[in-house]
Amino acid sequence: MLVFIGIGVVAVIIIQIFFHIAFAIGIEVNRRCKTQSEQPSDKKEFERIFEASVIEDERDKLIGLKSARVGHIIAGIGFVAALFGLAFGLSVVPALHILIGAAAAGSMVEGIVSIYFYERGVRNG
Repeated sequence: MLVFIGIGVVAVIIIQIFFHIAFAIGIEVNRRCKTQSEQPSDKKEFERIFEASVIEDERDKLIGLKSARVGHIIAGIGFVAALFGLAFGLSVVPALHILIGAAAAGSMVEGIVSIYFYERGVRNG
């Protein structure tokens, strides 16, 4: 299990690097297509566009917090369900499956709730 956690961390880092490079290339290609010129690119303009698209504002932070809360609630419910199962005679293997399933479900629901809040909008409070 620990080996796969290490492999997962390395895989996530490599994937993040790859997509950040692809994102930067996409911004530059999009900018060049809009100007329709073959002049050398202005590095300061590229950095400004890249920074503006990567910066997280208050709305993004609020959506992240609200969706993380929902994901953690689901993972917590799974944890409590596994504890109740162990208390009432459930074997360790199904309890571990409940824990892992609840963590996966919490992560998926967190993503879905995040998309929902981006589409619907979110209010503070």
